[in-house]
Amino acid sequence: MNKRYFSMEFIKICTDLIALEPINIILPSIPGEEIQDVQQKFNYLYQQVQRTIRMKNHHYALYYAYYLGKLIEQDTISRRQKQLFKSQMTLYYAQGVERTFLLFEFYGIEQIFRTKYLTLRVIRNIKSADFKRLFSVDFAGAQILEGKV
Repeated sequence: MNKRYFSMEFIKICTDLIALEPINIILPSIPGEEIQDVQQKFNYLYQQVQRTIRMKNHHYALYYAYYLGKLIEQDTISRRQKQLFKSQMTLYYAQGVERTFLLFEFYGIEQIFRTKYLTLRVIRNIKSADFKRLFSVDFAGAQILEGKV
């Protein structure tokens, strides 16, 4: 039988993504919702991501990163605008917010507030193969944690 072995880092990431507590998550209001101008909304969200990272508030850093990623990946009308926004960020932030959005779009935004280990840096630094594995149909976090995969 072919067994796959996972790094401790990958197991910690999986643990965060399947965490069940706290059960009742009350999400904060959608950040920047009242801002109509897309460029101003981008500036606001980008500043909030940077600010919350400096304050070491990983939940809100991921929350703002999720909405910044959503703005760029879903709410942006043209490819040109998408590229413009990405060019206004460092590569670190551009990749981090995109991955954060993809991850929590899949696992649910509430999961951000159940994480203990995940930060923008951790998400940004996940190896590509491991990142893709987090979305695979046969991914079973419980099996990984039990060492059955």
